[in-house]
Amino acid sequence: MATALLTLGDRLRIARKRAGFTLEVLGERITPPMSIQQLAAWEGDVHDIRVNSLDRIAAALGTTASEILGIEADDAQ
Repeated sequence: MATALLTLGDRLRIARKRAGFTLEVLGERITPPMSIQQLAAWEGDVHDIRVNSLDRIAAALGTTASEILGIEADDAQ
C-alpha cells in the first residue's frame, strides 16, 4: 500500500503491529488504559482521534505522533 494513501487508522494499525501488540496489549500499555473498542474504532477510521490520545498511543508504542502521521523532521519545520 502506498504511504500517501494510508489513513490515520491504517497508520495506527501498522505502528501497533510493528510493535508486536494486540489491541488488548496496547490498550493496557496506554496511561490511563484505553478500551479495545476505542482503539479499534480509531484504527477503523470510525471516529476521529484527538492529538492528546494520539500522543498517548505513540508513547505506548515507543514512537511519536509525528512518526505515526508520517511527518518527517524536515516536514515539520
